[in-house]
Amino acid sequence: MHSHDDIGASFARRFPRPKACHRNMYAEARQDALCVPHLLMAWASALSHAMHLAAEGGRCPEHGIPNAELADAARTISRDFAVRIALQPAERHECVRVKRAILKAVEADRGERGASRLADMLRASISADELALGAMGRLH
Repeated sequence: MHSHDDIGASFARRFPRPKACHRNMYAEARQDALCVPHLLMAWASALSHAMHLAAEGGRCPEHGIPNAELADAARTISRDFAVRIALQPAERHECVRVKRAILKAVEADRGERGASRLADMLRASISADELALGAMGRLH
């Protein structure tokens, strides 16, 4: 049985050190992670685009691929933003309300049903946040 450190070291030996483009990507991801409003807008925008593309039908004139495939890609990106929001512990009840709003939209989205475990992840995140915030409220 390997420890997590052994596995991480094994990957580190196999893959090259990060280049400037990787460092830039990680710095940008860090900034995004610190800004829930930015992530919320990015999620809403990608989900909206997915719905518009799915409704349009036909093919994308710029890329020649079906709009339905672009809609699936936009939905995948919206999931990524929602997961990044769900992974962050809520520091205030307003953050839990944001997660609840996303959950409500995900549950209402026919294209999302059965496509991922996003709703389950959001429910678990909300539950953990409520427990933590409740405990914090009792401490103060």
